[in-house]
Amino acid sequence: YQVMCAEVKMTFPTAGFVSIYWAINNLKNKVYIDEFDFFLTPNRYTQREFRHKQYWGARHNPLAEKGIIQDYVERNLIEWYQK
Repeated sequence: YQVMCAEVKMTFPTAGFVSIYWAINNLKNKVYIDEFDFFLTPNRYTQREFRHKQYWGARHNPLAEKGIIQDYVERNLIEWYQK
């Protein structure tokens, strides 16, 4: 976990990001993600707004995670299906 945090320069990545990072570094197959939105839209089931986008500096940084995921897409490490 500490190695990943140092590599991506984040102190508290989300569980979703950690899962994606683990998969691209430990699985031999390409990773596919679907509708991963970094807490920037309401929950699709409850329509609840997430507070993460209001407190980026305090814990999670969804914009930093999104940039890293986009880099993984450009490097052809993952396929990201979005609406």
